[in-house]
Amino acid sequence: MNMKALTVAMMSAGMAFSGSAFAKEEGLSYNGYARMVAGFNTEKNNSEHEAQAYNAVRNGIAIIKAPSSPQQPGRIGNEGTGMELGINYHQKSENAGDWDIYFMADDGYGWQRDHNDSTTYNLRMAQAFAGGSNLFESQKDMYVWAGKRFNGRAQFGLNDYFYFMNDGAGGGFDNMDFGMAKFDLAVVSGDNGNNGRYAVTSKLHSIEVGSGSIGFNFNYGFGDQSDEHDPKHVTSLQAAAFYKVGWSMGTNEFAIRYNDNVSDNNLLDAGQIKGDINSTAFYWFGNLGLSDSFAIDYGYSFEQSDLENNDESTWNQFVIKPHYRWSNIHSTSFEFGYDSVDFNDNQDESAWKVSIQQNMSMGSFLWSRPEIRFFVTHGEVKVGDKTTPATNVGMMFDAWW
Repeated sequence: MNMKALTVAMMSAGMAFSGSAFAKEEGLSYNGYARMVAGFNTEKNNSEHEAQAYNAVRNGIAIIKAPSSPQQPGRIGNEGTGMELGINYHQKSENAGDWDIYFMADDGYGWQRDHNDSTTYNLRMAQAFAGGSNLFESQKDMYVWAGKRFNGRAQFGLNDYFYFMNDGAGGGFDNMDFGMAKFDLAVVSGDNGNNGRYAVTSKLHSIEVGSGSIGFNFNYGFGDQSDEHDPKHVTSLQAAAFYKVGWSMGTNEFAIRYNDNVSDNNLLDAGQIKGDINSTAFYWFGNLGLSDSFAIDYGYSFEQSDLENNDESTWNQFVIKPHYRWSNIHSTSFEFGYDSVDFNDNQDESAWKVSIQQNMSMGSFLWSRPEIRFFVTHGEVKVGDKTTPATNVGMMFDAWW
């Protein structure tokens, strides 16, 4: 695979399999994503420390991260099981536009069940919407939709961090063309309209600058005001600017974000909304293809937050992930991650991990799927003066279609 093709693969890998990336042939089509992990922890977690330092232990995989960190520092041996299954019916008409009816079920990736209790394993309807393009003569590419949909997501794949994720039931449009830019707008409600939270999400994007593109996000959340003293009815704000650029040897993506009264999601229920909190953040993720066989992913995340109790926190995370492909089937990945959350008034937290993973996949580049992986991960979590180690040995598959 030549360097130009590798760069294109790197740029498209994170967006080619989103929830609505179904085929556009007429009739039925399907898409999905799944991963299943089986692992073994060689150290027994300290029960006193487990709730704080290992608040997500799934499939024998200890999630090695600073407890207050938004996301773990790297994915090898550090993520659990989950799946998404989607089906789409696409219709085309010369006079009445191109239409989709789309449904997707997922299992919540472990957050809605106890993996030790098979009776709690449930699928949910993650998406169910109808949408169409070629509905306006002047805006043939504008996609209008209504229903329940993955909405306004912004993600970095290296640590699987969604710094925006305002999925909800409602409606809107994508890709209104202004000539030099495109515009997305949606109005959505949380929990199928049952939790009293609403959001207006918008994105101005595809503004070409040099060899890259600039975009802007602005999202506003609010409650139905049925009880103005209920914390879930606070107003919230998210704003961001991002720049994506590709060159002959790789890609880079930079983003800055400001939040007020919310972290990543304006539609969370009352038990999760964090009032009187604001944060500023900077993210940098990229990859470098040094040859047809050797590539490196890297990322840095920074968030500084003023919390409700007048405390301040600073999150720093570094991840670097080199890959070497031995053939069209076999490759080896390494991963090094460091994670820290420093507080003004509370005990600081940190974590580090090192991993090696042997991969077998179908294809000649790093995002070929399906892929079978065998991994070893070792790291430590530190809270205050208490350190807890973890070594995870396991196997998994990762696939999209």
